[in-house]
Amino acid sequence: MTNKGWEKPLASFVKINVDVTVLHGCSGFSAIARDQDCFVLGGCYNFAEKSMEVTWAELEAFTKGLKLAARLNVAHLILESDNARLVNAINKRMEDITILGQRMKQECILFNSFSSVKVN
Repeated sequence: MTNKGWEKPLASFVKINVDVTVLHGCSGFSAIARDQDCFVLGGCYNFAEKSMEVTWAELEAFTKGLKLAARLNVAHLILESDNARLVNAINKRMEDITILGQRMKQECILFNSFSSVKVN
C-alpha cells in the first residue's frame, strides 16, 4: 500500500478530512477544512468517554465534517476519510439496507446543502 499524502482540491472546492481515535474506552472525532491553497478554513473535534467500533466512530467524524462545511457555507465539497468501509458504504448508501447504511442515508441528506459533494 502506498501513502499518497494529502492532495490539494481543485479551485473552488474545499476538502474536509475526518479522522477518529478509539482507545481505552474513549473515542475522539475530528474534522479539518482546507482550500486549494492548503489554507485551514476551520476545524472541529469532539471526545466521548465510550468505546465505539471504528466505522461508527468515523461516521460521527463524517457528520461533524458535514456540519462544519455547512457552517462555512461551502458550495463544492470533498470529504476524505482513511476508512475504506465508510467511504464505500457512503458511496453505495442507496443500496445498503444495514443499520449503518440507513444511518448514512440520514446523514447524507445534508448533501443537498451543497452544489457538489465527493467522498474519497
